[in-house]
Amino acid sequence: MSNLEILRRVYLDYNATTYLEADVLQEIHRALETAWGNPSSSYKAGKDAKEIINTARSHVAEMVGGQSDDIIFTSGGTEANNMVFHTVLKYFKDVFPSVDNGTVQSRPHIITSNMEHDSVKLPLEHFVKEGIIGRKLFHE
Repeated sequence: MSNLEILRRVYLDYNATTYLEADVLQEIHRALETAWGNPSSSYKAGKDAKEIINTARSHVAEMVGGQSDDIIFTSGGTEANNMVFHTVLKYFKDVFPSVDNGTVQSRPHIITSNMEHDSVKLPLEHFVKEGIIGRKLFHE
């Protein structure tokens, strides 16, 4: 499919995925050819992969006005959402340890809409069922 054909289409699912620009595809292809290694390893392909990831992390940090150490790459939205929930729940427990007396009022409450993606809705339903969050404030 040519870029012109893509531009003529109306595509409304950008939350899920989108086509890649030609220069992005080219960069991905280059990385897969030259830096296919495990970035946690010590061999050349791994070191090359780590360098590419660190450069990308620096570029993203610069774009959003952050620090490289603050940028975390995940495999996708579901992993990122789960990371946020677990981080928030750990923070709540660490900051309010004396509040945990087992009552509904001592548990964090998370407010969402009835239009949430399953990657948000299902973990929250699990947390409610397990008594980790006090009550479900979103609609089914």
